[in-house]
Amino acid sequence: CKKASRVQGFLDALVILRHSIHQNSVHNAQSKYSYQMVAIIHESGGCDAHVDLLEKLGYIPLVKSNPVNVSEITTNDWYRDNVKFENCCGDDEFVKLYAYTLIQYPIVVHWDLDVAVLQPMDDLFDAMLLDKDSESGKAARERLHVQYPRAQHQLPDRIDAFFTRDVTSAKPWEKVRAVQGGFVVARPSLEH
Repeated sequence: CKKASRVQGFLDALVILRHSIHQNSVHNAQSKYSYQMVAIIHESGGCDAHVDLLEKLGYIPLVKSNPVNVSEITTNDWYRDNVKFENCCGDDEFVKLYAYTLIQYPIVVHWDLDVAVLQPMDDLFDAMLLDKDSESGKAARERLHVQYPRAQHQLPDRIDAFFTRDVTSAKPWEKVRAVQGGFVVARPSLEH
């Protein structure tokens, strides 16, 4: 929001994301799950000027500071020294970690604003919330699309998160790819 050229897109994205979630929720008979929109806003990003609009659109705005003190990263010197220059937002991306603190919800789906939901995510939610041995829990797990199909039957008894890999940011020859921080389905946990 500090960059005036991006504000219009930001405001459009707020509406499009909310509408796509609504279309794929219980409120449109597409899913058995409802939702609550929460906007996690970095306090230094300039978007806090739009808190009133967020509230009018049905979002609960949370204006937060960076939860990670980069100077305290001791396990990887290169990362500590370069994270501020990564992608668009550098270490401000850590604000996404606040999604894990929303423990009043059984599941939190964190999306960046550059997405739209095209179909319900009931199977992901059911696989996390339902007992793995129940008929519905087994069926949901069987319908999951996992990166390595053989791993389908090696899912943990309790699933705490789903994520995608950030293949677009990795070189094709890299074996290890980072988690795409723009999409995470997680069971909130202050411990994690």
